[in-house]
Amino acid sequence: MIRAVLAAAVLVVVVGPVAAAEQARPSGLSVGLFNGVTELRSGAAATYVTTVRNGGSTPAPVTIVLTLPRYATITRADRAVVSGAEARWTTTLAPGESVTESAQAGIGTIALSDDRVIALAAVYQAGAGAPLLVRTADADTVPGTAPEPGGPGIWPWLAGIPLVAAALLWWRRRNA
Repeated sequence: MIRAVLAAAVLVVVVGPVAAAEQARPSGLSVGLFNGVTELRSGAAATYVTTVRNGGSTPAPVTIVLTLPRYATITRADRAVVSGAEARWTTTLAPGESVTESAQAGIGTIALSDDRVIALAAVYQAGAGAPLLVRTADADTVPGTAPEPGGPGIWPWLAGIPLVAAALLWWRRRNA
């Protein structure tokens, strides 16, 4: 009996605050990110626009984080805390409210291995160490590069057919 009471007390103490924290997590948030282009090259400038909407029924204190590739630098982002290729905005969205933030960036030298410039917009619950709530990405191609294919496709197999046919013909003649 005492063990059952102690186990229940531990369960309430340990699980109780976790469940309360989960209930306080805002829901109904959505995020969009675009820069109005489909291609970017080294030396270009781009303006990234992030829109967050609270479709939930409670206020949502959030931190919006825009992260650009390592070779980009944010040159302007009003009301944001900027550090290199990252901008952070903190706000509280009322139910049904949207906020749009923008950041101007300079694109540095894109690595030859990169075929896309990828930016991420993430929305976290406000506060240190708070959970990720929703995120999205914007991916622009780099002119002059081809996307990495999913694999070699059928061409190596087709090229191997004459070799297999020749080996079979040789084997049949040898064993005839």
